[in-house]
Amino acid sequence: MTYRAYYGMQGTDRISPLEKERWPTKQFSDLDQALEWASCVARKGTSVLAIDGDDGTQLTRHEIAAALSGRVRIFTEHHDDLLVRQQNGYVD
Repeated sequence: MTYRAYYGMQGTDRISPLEKERWPTKQFSDLDQALEWASCVARKGTSVLAIDGDDGTQLTRHEIAAALSGRVRIFTEHHDDLLVRQQNGYVD
């Protein structure tokens, strides 16, 4: 599984799906790593604008901020389903 964190200068509001290929990204093997990195760079003045996963996860800047503040815990049905399929040997 791969998660891509799109980032830019603080104050950037959001990016459209068509613009994403123009923004810098950093890739992670799991969502927790991406969120941890987002927390670290936010303290240094960088804003993580979106996190997209191969599993269909799509988090906006506001969802990322809420997750980092501890108000929201992120679960996706697709992610849970994928884990079950991996445990049952249906996915490599």
